[in-house]
Amino acid sequence: MNNKIENLIDNAIKSEFEDLEFKSQDSTELENENIYKELIEEQNFILKNLSSLVPKEIYKLIKKFDDISLSLSRIQAQYFYKRGVISGLTNLRYLGEVTPETIALKEEIYK
Repeated sequence: MNNKIENLIDNAIKSEFEDLEFKSQDSTELENENIYKELIEEQNFILKNLSSLVPKEIYKLIKKFDDISLSLSRIQAQYFYKRGVISGLTNLRYLGEVTPETIALKEEIYK
């Protein structure tokens, strides 16, 4: 596949992911999800208690671990978002719109 097209697709997906991620910071949709609220409350409770129960150095390690876990989750979410967009654009058999170009595009992207 043409490198310009590949870069265009990658940049469009990255830009849209970052835009959605930014918008979600101001959204109350997640906060209305009970499981989300429960997990946030539990996480805050645990971190607050750990800060008073363990030595400062250990707490710093726990916080660093938490930060790394969050970063890994973001990378995974971005990866699966990209794969979902690619699949949505290339798995069009159900519409009868699959062309040799879309098949080649999918094969090239998944290399």
